[in-house]
Amino acid sequence: MRLIANELAERLDFHHAERINRSLLSTNLFKHEADIIYRVPFLADGRDVLVYLLLENQSKVDRFIGQRLIEYMSKLWETQRRAWKKHRTPAAEMWLSPIIPIVFYSGKEKWNHPMTLDAAMDLPEALSIFVPRHETLCLKLPDFPSEALTGSPIAQVLRVIQADDAPPEAFSPLLSSTIAGLESLSQENEDEWRRLMHYLLLLIIHKRDANEQEQLINVVLESVSRLHQEEIGQMVHSAAQACKEEGRTKGREEGLKKGIEKGREEGLEKGRELALRDTARNMLGKGMSVEMIADFTGLSSAEIAKLIPHE
Repeated sequence: MRLIANELAERLDFHHAERINRSLLSTNLFKHEADIIYRVPFLADGRDVLVYLLLENQSKVDRFIGQRLIEYMSKLWETQRRAWKKHRTPAAEMWLSPIIPIVFYSGKEKWNHPMTLDAAMDLPEALSIFVPRHETLCLKLPDFPSEALTGSPIAQVLRVIQADDAPPEAFSPLLSSTIAGLESLSQENEDEWRRLMHYLLLLIIHKRDANEQEQLINVVLESVSRLHQEEIGQMVHSAAQACKEEGRTKGREEGLKKGIEKGREEGLEKGRELALRDTARNMLGKGMSVEMIADFTGLSSAEIAKLIPHE
């Protein structure tokens, strides 16, 4: 947040931030998802105003991002309204919380498309006033200077993500120094350390070449303290198992899709074959020659001969 909107971040009380224990979409870090939602006090005129931070992770350019963000925000507001109804909140206390959407873009393609809803519409200017509008903060990691990604533990991890396709000789020392730097965080905020370490392990498994992964996991193990090596080993095992299960699920889905498609094609082929045989029977009934029927239907003379009724 401080990297893209420092003045706004200064007025947010992150010490009392509360992570919402729900996800709007998948929890896989490398798919389209709104995977992190925080409720944070905002310091305004001597009073606290609760705001939501909606962090949307993007690895590909999406020109419909404006529509999707509005959809997510509507779901959050609907959640608020359901909570009011459940707890019988007095009408005078019903105030929808503002939402600050933040897009974290880690893809390699240039993102020049606006993140507004009207950017996904081909509409005359006279109708533009009827389109909902909101501001969106965006951290475009490929365009962000790597030298500015310093200081906080998250900024250090962002440098690794930015270099996820770097050659092994450049990526390995960067990974090692980043993990070593995270060791101080483990003493202050164990949960945040686990989240960042889990993210880095997923990055190795999902983004790096399979031939490098064992060596990079060893780099991770060598870069953490002995106290954390066993826990890292368990994280690696869990991440690998999740990856295998995802692969099996995808394989089953692909297999089912191919099976359905193959069945459909075989059914169509069988239907065409039966229709041709019916046509051949009708032509035989009208006294047409086998040669003529073969030319018309594409059936062989032997196939047509089998259709001739025997008295």
